[in-house]
Amino acid sequence: MKKIFLKVKNQKFVQRFVFALLIITTALTLFYALSFMTGLNILEAFAKSNSEDMLYVQGVTDFYAKVQNFNRMLLVLSLVLILLALSTFVFFSQKRRIYYMSNYIASISYAIFSVFLACFITFSIVSIMGVYNSLDLVTLNQKIELNFPNTWGLSTNVFYLGMVLSAVLIILAVLLIVNVFNKIKQKRTILMRYASFDTDTTDALQQN
Repeated sequence: MKKIFLKVKNQKFVQRFVFALLIITTALTLFYALSFMTGLNILEAFAKSNSEDMLYVQGVTDFYAKVQNFNRMLLVLSLVLILLALSTFVFFSQKRRIYYMSNYIASISYAIFSVFLACFITFSIVSIMGVYNSLDLVTLNQKIELNFPNTWGLSTNVFYLGMVLSAVLIILAVLLIVNVFNKIKQKRTILMRYASFDTDTTDALQQN
């Protein structure tokens, strides 16, 4: 009996940890989408220039457009992720001992979408970094220092943060699936226990 109690207690701890991580990761994803352009906004002036302007650097216009398109799509997907996160809490997946079909669907949907979002972020950033590395970065940085001396300059740390976020999303998806399997196993154990209790009760009544 003590082993069963400890096992259930451990499962509750894992369940609470997973959904705490879900809240944090969902919030970080939205924050990442909203702040993605912060270190790249300085390129807007370069993107609006033409070949005759002093700020013109070949390829920056296409790079900036690509980054903006990714950011818009990321914001939409992060809002979808929030809705999926809310669905898990609407059905009390964070504290329910026995899962119903709605809990399974909500948890698995979030896990699948988080993997999709992680892949989207990773492949998009790899593509964006490929375009970025093809730019004349020496000329670009010189023009930034010359024309915008009081700014922080160009920062690409957001790309690497995206890779980290993708890894966290995949880890969260795995933990959600593990929690689902634990709930299936736990539900099966409880049902078997009740079935065994009913059988013992019936046998006792028949003997009397």
